[in-house]
Amino acid sequence: MLIKVLMLFFSVILIINGIYFLTHAHKSFLLFHPEKFPSLRIILIISGIILLVVAIFGIISLFFDNTVFTLLVLCAGCLCAVIPEVFIIQYMDK
Repeated sequence: MLIKVLMLFFSVILIINGIYFLTHAHKSFLLFHPEKFPSLRIILIISGIILLVVAIFGIISLFFDNTVFTLLVLCAGCLCAVIPEVFIIQYMDK
């Protein structure tokens, strides 16, 4: 039961992060200015969509008691949350 609650929490975090990326793809946020860099805008849009897809898989995994599927979704979510930040960091202070 606890893993389902934590998985739901993880999926909500991915949804919030994905929506944030999608809503800020055309306006500046923090130190980044996607309106100046079209490639940064593309990274944000693709990352936002991927995070939302992984979050949907996370919500789907709540209904199945398949540990392997849950583990795969958790690993995919972690990777999909870290990789965009690695790409975005190169646009800091440009």
